[in-house]
Amino acid sequence: RSFDRAIINAQNIIFNSEYTKGLFEQMYSHDVEKKVVPPLLDVQAISQIKLIEKGVVEDRLNIRKNSRWVFTVCRLVFRKGVDRSIKALIEIMREKEDIVYLIAGKGDEEDALRALVPDHLTNRVLFLGSISEQLKFSLLFHSEIVMMPNRGSGNDVEGFGISFIEEC
Repeated sequence: RSFDRAIINAQNIIFNSEYTKGLFEQMYSHDVEKKVVPPLLDVQAISQIKLIEKGVVEDRLNIRKNSRWVFTVCRLVFRKGVDRSIKALIEIMREKEDIVYLIAGKGDEEDALRALVPDHLTNRVLFLGSISEQLKFSLLFHSEIVMMPNRGSGNDVEGFGISFIEEC
C-alpha cells in the first residue's frame, strides 16, 4: 500500500492531536519522529468578518422571526451524531414552538438525516448545505445553542474538532 510505503520512508509525521498520534502508534511501530501540531485559527481574519444581522439571516434563510436557533456545522456523516440532535430536538419542538434547528454541511448521511424530520417540521429543521464563512460565524453568534454531538465510528474519530474552537 502506498500509505505504508510513505510511513516507512517518512522522517517526521505530524498529527493534529495526541489522540490521533496514539491511534497511529497502535497501528504502526515505525521509529519516526512524531509531532503534534494542533490546527490553528486565524483570529485576526475571523475578527474582520462582518456578521450578518439576525433579521437579515432570517429573511435570507426563510427562518421564522423571533425564533431561537440551535445550530450545527459539520460534515454530515454518522460519526458526527446529527441524527441524535434531530431526534432530541423533535421532542423539544413539540413543546417549544420557537425552536429552529439549523444544520450546515454536506455528507453521506444527508438523505438519512432529512428522512428523520417529520413533514410538519421541515420549516423548523433546515439543512443549509455548504455556507460561507460569514454566514457560519453569523449563525454561531446568533444561535442560542451550538450543538456538536459526536460518536466514535470505527477508526473515524474526532481528531481535533476545530469547529468546537470556532464556536468559542
